[in-house]
Amino acid sequence: MCKSMEDLRDKSWKEGHAEGHEEEKEQTVLRMLESGKYSLEDAAFASGLSIEEVEKIQTQNDSANKYA
Repeated sequence: MCKSMEDLRDKSWKEGHAEGHEEEKEQTVLRMLESGKYSLEDAAFASGLSIEEVEKIQTQNDSANKYA
C-alpha cells in the first residue's frame, strides 16, 4: 500500500475513533439525565464535557423526543 493511502486510512480511523468516543459520551450523559439521579453538573463531570455541552445534548434529545 502506498504511503498516501496508509495516511488516509490512518486519518480515517482516528476520526472514526474520535467520533465513537463523542457518541459514547453523549449516550452516557443521556442515561445519567434520564435516570433522574444525576444533575447536569454530575453528568458533565462524569463525561468530561462542559455543562453547556451537556445542556445542548439534553436539548437536542428533548427536541428529538418531542417529534418522535
